[in-house]
Amino acid sequence: MSSTIVGRGSELAILHTFWERATSERQPHLVSIFGSAGVGKSTVAAEFARIATETGARVVRGRSLPYRESGTYGSLASQLMQLCDVFESDSAHVVADKLRGRTAELLANADADPDLVAGHLGVIVGIDAGSEASDRDALFSSARQFLEGAAREQPTVLVFEDIHWADVNMLDLIEALATRVRGLPLLLLTLSRPELHDTRGGWAKGIPAYTALTLAPLGERHARELAVRRLGETDRVDEVIRVAEGNPLFIEQLAATIDETASGTLPTSVRALVAARLDALPRAERALLIDASVVGKVFWEGALRAMSHENGERTHLLEELERRDLVRPEATSMIEGEPQFAFTHVLIRDVAYGLLPRADRARRHGLVAEFFESSAGASREKIGALARHWRDAGNHERAVEQLVRAAEQAERGWAKDHAALLYREALELVTVENVEQKSALRRRLALAAQASFHVPDVRR
Repeated sequence: MSSTIVGRGSELAILHTFWERATSERQPHLVSIFGSAGVGKSTVAAEFARIATETGARVVRGRSLPYRESGTYGSLASQLMQLCDVFESDSAHVVADKLRGRTAELLANADADPDLVAGHLGVIVGIDAGSEASDRDALFSSARQFLEGAAREQPTVLVFEDIHWADVNMLDLIEALATRVRGLPLLLLTLSRPELHDTRGGWAKGIPAYTALTLAPLGERHARELAVRRLGETDRVDEVIRVAEGNPLFIEQLAATIDETASGTLPTSVRALVAARLDALPRAERALLIDASVVGKVFWEGALRAMSHENGERTHLLEELERRDLVRPEATSMIEGEPQFAFTHVLIRDVAYGLLPRADRARRHGLVAEFFESSAGASREKIGALARHWRDAGNHERAVEQLVRAAEQAERGWAKDHAALLYREALELVTVENVEQKSALRRRLALAAQASFHVPDVRR
């Protein structure tokens, strides 16, 4: 097992051990990697995914988002869509057909009702596929049966990124999978900042097949190795090591700053460092990066096109930003025919967005919303994204419409607490003059909030 990353050999060895056990002894395992921002969680997961893929694994990644456009089961919904070749741009009818076809294929020899399971998967993804779940356990059971079928077909690694942003129901579902899946080559890998313990103190408590790994900052030897890789043997290596304090992201950004500016005092915080790098970018690259930040951590060429970037210029600028390690292309796209990119770290996205004058934000969010509406999809993620972009565009009427749709989907998925949050957000956007709509939303909010108190009793 070879690795090109620095200082994480022991963590990769542990992951490899559990993966070997999952495949050779058919013992599923849940591994959670904890670490502060920039310490390298995603890098370790990507390297492990590469190694596992070389041994025949199917690796499926899903992420929770820091903005409320992520659906209740956003991470799993994305993974289910990938396993069923579903795109965000697919119509609800096409999504339902793909879910039914793939589920029938995976559960052909299982003791399960493929149509019922496919219907429940539709609830998770965010479309009406013909089956309402009688309770949340039924929904979780269908997700488990489908994923068991996927693991029987091919050894599978499910990666759940940034679960510190995940809805409580998503966390419950991951724990349910880790508790109930047996005798299959399946590894569940979650990535999280330490603050998950503040909101979920009992995470994975009582699950025998569970291991937590904490990524500490790099030690001096490995920090130096990484700095030398980026800078060569220069007289500024010691300064980089001192300022970065073992944070790999900080080391890499410091090295890039030195490479691009070649002089000056180094910033002493990651945010200030990223801001300095973006300020030094050529004007056209900086403008495109700012536009991409309006879309979110993940963005598509079509969204940039909607903000008037010419094809030739856009392609060249994206290549330059990729070369600078500010963005990266993603292997698959959730919108058919649209190349998908991601910021290499959410902090880069946040700093870039902060550079956009407030007066210019509304127009760009409106253009992004129109881009999403132009693709005829119906998933939870798209509805949530539309709600955020219309809200930030100042079009509260259309934002409320999407928030209500998202809340209704959350209710169908037995996430009554999440539905209440969405109804409350919608209520805050309705003007005082619209008495009838306010009254209707208050009723929905009250019912969802009341139901959220009773759901635990139903589960018991």
